[in-house]
Amino acid sequence: MDKRIEKVLDTIESNLSRSFSLGDLAGIACMSASQFHRVFKKETNATPFKFIEKIKMQSAYDHMLKQDIQVQELSENLGYQDYETFSRAFKKHFQISPDDLKAIAVKIKSQTNEDVSDNLYFAVFDDEAEAKDYVANKFKEIIEKNQYTEEDLKLAQVFQVSEITNDTSKEMRVKNKFQIKSDTKVWKKLLSQP
Repeated sequence: MDKRIEKVLDTIESNLSRSFSLGDLAGIACMSASQFHRVFKKETNATPFKFIEKIKMQSAYDHMLKQDIQVQELSENLGYQDYETFSRAFKKHFQISPDDLKAIAVKIKSQTNEDVSDNLYFAVFDDEAEAKDYVANKFKEIIEKNQYTEEDLKLAQVFQVSEITNDTSKEMRVKNKFQIKSDTKVWKKLLSQP
């Protein structure tokens, strides 16, 4: 990656509450605004402001799972002027509201006494096959990125989160909107693949 773009990305990540202009970012990279925009998009496959939003959303997601922080406070720490703007951006990015994600993480932590930050990755789907494909692909990505061993995976716990259906099952429920099931089938499937 271009060192000038790396410098900009490091600056952005160190100052997530700050609002940058294109001129600010170009100045950090010692480039003209048009040259910076072109090089940034080539290096990241996104415009500077779309990429900044991705960084903020991933940071918000990680903080909600790892820390006991109020969503309102987190939105302020990430430079959002109001909670509603942050919430809309988060829901657009993850297809779930930040309050719902926080409630799900708290519920799983309270039921399992575990840190869920490394193993809570989910999306809400209508189609179970689509959900399993997403989860399998996401876990493959996590396994490769963190270089988990087979022993690490045998100890892992997977949580399947879905919208509550009309059934009357006694699964863990959150906000009377979601149900959580502990599931190891995805891991077993991944372990059995060459």
